[in-house]
Amino acid sequence: MPLDKLTIIGAGLLGGSIGRAAQSRGLAKRVAALVRRPESVAECQTIGIANEVTLDPTEAVDGAELVVICTPISGMAGLIRGILPALKPGITITDVGSTKKRLVSTLTPLCKKAGVHFIGSHPMAGSAQAGPSAARADLFDGAVCVITPTRDTDAGALHAVNDFWESLGSEP
Repeated sequence: MPLDKLTIIGAGLLGGSIGRAAQSRGLAKRVAALVRRPESVAECQTIGIANEVTLDPTEAVDGAELVVICTPISGMAGLIRGILPALKPGITITDVGSTKKRLVSTLTPLCKKAGVHFIGSHPMAGSAQAGPSAARADLFDGAVCVITPTRDTDAGALHAVNDFWESLGSEP
């Protein structure tokens, strides 16, 4: 069953590839992308990274069932704090960050307090190229994706994250 709305925050190589793969595989009825620069809006729409591309965090996450954070790790906590009031209770947030311990120990309780789930992820995929123009729908095909649940992780949210990465072609 496809998601009604998937939101990608950060539409570079990994985020852009998630968007392209999700659309090409029919994983979401709508894919939204939050970008930082006005010129990225048109670029991401032209490339086909998302149906909806915006500079507005609230607009990006409105109605999302799954949010994937694809930004530098150093800014993830602040970014999530900023979007939490706009998220509907019970949704799941995951990420693509390469380090997990501090991220998971910070974001899991922060999200839980707001009534949403955070489950860390790290797809072992990439390229020497960067930015939206480097995004590929097949980037995750056969790639291992590390999922980092905790003792308190919601089973349904964990299942959804594992299914999501499998549906993108990776091996959680």
